[in-house]
Amino acid sequence: MRNEHSEETQKCQAEIKRLRAVVNALNEKIEQSKNKLQCTNVAVYPFKSDGKTKAFARIELNGQLVLTGLRIVNGVNGYFVSYPIDPRSKEEDYHSIYYPLCKELREHIEQAILAKYAEIAGEAIQTEGV
Repeated sequence: MRNEHSEETQKCQAEIKRLRAVVNALNEKIEQSKNKLQCTNVAVYPFKSDGKTKAFARIELNGQLVLTGLRIVNGVNGYFVSYPIDPRSKEEDYHSIYYPLCKELREHIEQAILAKYAEIAGEAIQTEGV
């Protein structure tokens, strides 16, 4: 009888240890997601054009910040998202008004916008770097 209790106790302790590891992993993911901007709403406005710009886009981040004036461009190596250019910058020296500082955010925004564009356009699209 003592052996049975010992085995059950060990099983329970192992299960508790496993559940603690799961909870710790979930807490870590929650903590990491708190520091990340998520695309909570994406709007794409395609238009007929013979030029490289195929659509304009608007994206909402964490339901708190809206970025407008984004352009979907079909470049030499595929589609990409272009950020608004400061109209005061000289022709040969373009400066974006705003842009993501880290690669992960840039890729996240680009993937969300291009996925929405592909859905609306009804076609698979090739992207430059994503």
